[in-house]
Amino acid sequence: TPDAYQQTLAEVARAQPEIMTLISGLPDDTIESSLKSMAESGTAIVQITPQAGEEPNEIVGSVMQGPPFWEVSGEAAALKILAAAGEPFESAVVRDPSFGFSQPAQEAYEATIKKYCPECGVDLIPVSLVAPGPEQLAQVINYLRQHSDVKYLFYNNSDQAGGLPEGLAAAGLSDVQFVTVSP
Repeated sequence: TPDAYQQTLAEVARAQPEIMTLISGLPDDTIESSLKSMAESGTAIVQITPQAGEEPNEIVGSVMQGPPFWEVSGEAAALKILAAAGEPFESAVVRDPSFGFSQPAQEAYEATIKKYCPECGVDLIPVSLVAPGPEQLAQVINYLRQHSDVKYLFYNNSDQAGGLPEGLAAAGLSDVQFVTVSP
């Protein structure tokens, strides 16, 4: 939760580490006071897979991966699905829209599909990263049952695809294919 996240970073800031590697699931302004405290005490902060659009600044001196990584992953996933399909298709992106870090992947996926297959469709299956795995899987399976024309899924976070092959088989949806990437 955001409160637990803030509390954890406040504890880390009080310890004044030499270096902090931050894998951020929430915007930096959620923990800005802790980041500022660490930077003022001389802590070098490296952020991995930050929220979309965040760049190095006076507090967070280094950003690894970030939007360019996610954009490339979305484009690569789209090209893989386009090659596999060979004809117009319907697809869906499975992601948690409350976590902005993967928004560039979705945008690049959609743009690449539209560029090479304007008649192809792309939808979003909003699935919470904090929901238990079986609940996430059930949500995707239910979506696919209601949208039988969707034959391709793009998971921009491989952790959310756990159990998917077995779930698709058990639901009789073995004709649905998926691509996933992991940061």
